[in-house]
Amino acid sequence: MNAHEIRALSHQEIQAKLSELYRKKAALVLLKKTGQEKNTAVFNAVRRAIARLLTVQKERQLTEKGSV
Repeated sequence: MNAHEIRALSHQEIQAKLSELYRKKAALVLLKKTGQEKNTAVFNAVRRAIARLLTVQKERQLTEKGSV
């Protein structure tokens, strides 16, 4: 999911995606600690997706305050 697609989402949808990705990240960490997850690229993809969502969320907060 790129930033353009994220900007089209509503605030509630972004919150839902963040919640889903945080749960996925926790599950991946558990799999990694137990040695079951071999595909380490998934960790970076989830981490970056979370960062993109948080960035768009912060942009919206700043726009609402009139800072940007």
